[in-house]
Amino acid sequence: MRPLSRKSVAVELTRFASMADVRYTLRDKHTLGKTVIILSFNYGEQRLRVSTGISTRVSDWDPGRQRFVELRDNPEFQEFNLYLSVLARQVSNKYNEWLVQRRIPLPDEFKRVIQAQFLLKGVKEVKSFFWSLFDDFVKEKKAQIKDAVDYDLALRKHLKAAEDFYTQEFTFHAFKQRTGGATHLLEQYLRNQAVNLKGKKGLSVNTVGKQLKNLKVFLKWSFDNGFVQPFALSHIVTYSEEVDTVYLTNEELDQLEQLVLVGEEAIVRDLFLIGCETGLRFSDYAALQSASIHGDNVEVIPKKTRTSRKQQHLVIPISGRFRRILSGYNGYLPSFDDKRLHQFNVTLRNTCQRAGITSLTTVIRQENDEYISRKTEKWELVSSHTARRTFCTLKFLAGMPSESIMKFSGHTSERNFLKYLRLDYQLNADHFRQFF
Repeated sequence: MRPLSRKSVAVELTRFASMADVRYTLRDKHTLGKTVIILSFNYGEQRLRVSTGISTRVSDWDPGRQRFVELRDNPEFQEFNLYLSVLARQVSNKYNEWLVQRRIPLPDEFKRVIQAQFLLKGVKEVKSFFWSLFDDFVKEKKAQIKDAVDYDLALRKHLKAAEDFYTQEFTFHAFKQRTGGATHLLEQYLRNQAVNLKGKKGLSVNTVGKQLKNLKVFLKWSFDNGFVQPFALSHIVTYSEEVDTVYLTNEELDQLEQLVLVGEEAIVRDLFLIGCETGLRFSDYAALQSASIHGDNVEVIPKKTRTSRKQQHLVIPISGRFRRILSGYNGYLPSFDDKRLHQFNVTLRNTCQRAGITSLTTVIRQENDEYISRKTEKWELVSSHTARRTFCTLKFLAGMPSESIMKFSGHTSERNFLKYLRLDYQLNADHFRQFF
């Protein structure tokens, strides 16, 4: 660093007051990919050039303003624009400080000071606004619900993988695009590239729909908290298809009940039958307590509504089959860890197969944008949720009004309730023949 005379200082200060403090340019203005933003600062006969460490697409850069393009619905760039403004002020102030001390740095020294004092360490790894908010969202959800793992692992994993596959950063602006935007890319990745549990590419329709639904939850959270200007989400469609397409008949329930079982197999069978007799969800019937038994009724506040303002209190009559199961445990209900749901379903299907629940059922599934029809034995389609569907369907076929069934099952919408009715075409025709 060379010293300056008082006259030189005055001249340089006059120059400093009239010059543009700092300029930002792109290293490569013609690249199709990303290019680094360069900080340039001319002082005296010297010129400082230093990489900011931040990369951008040319299309996201406003060369006139020397900042990222400003869009109300794309706040990711705001934090970088703020950083660039602060950095420019720091560079100018540092140079002014040297002038007051009657010193002027050589470019190499100036560059070392800027890199050491003002540049963000590892700035290339600084998360975008989208991912910063996503981290805050997951943190909040983890404090509220156990199922936050769906956001933290599943949704995060698929978003990151889709970004890498298409070499495109996901932003709120990208998800706002109705055609060819981030929603389209994510959906295509999930349908055709993501690896499923069988090791094959392409997730099921319901899994794709669930991830898009979780994405909408995150976006709405960002809107509701005022972090992002709201935009329409109608182009993010949460697809679904019916997987559990079966219910068990009274005869099949009898077959299952009469099967001689011991240990965990017996507990799984008995809990499933309790679900069929009460219409409760797995998370409720697998954790019923004897304290829930009040005379001839079982009283439950469903787990799904316990923390909701619309908390439900269900009172369900205890059936004869439920009584028989209770007597086998001396009045104390068995239980099953809901974290072992997969094992519950495996054991249940094996038990249904042994009970002779083997009638053929036609199943239509969508795989990689193709509809595939196959016949399968009924036991293969049974799951913990079949119990709830069985309850609703059998009660409806027995003549119980929909409104009454819904008071036991906890459904608040007739539209959702009707999804639980499993009436095949012949059974549907027979049941409603009186109307023809």
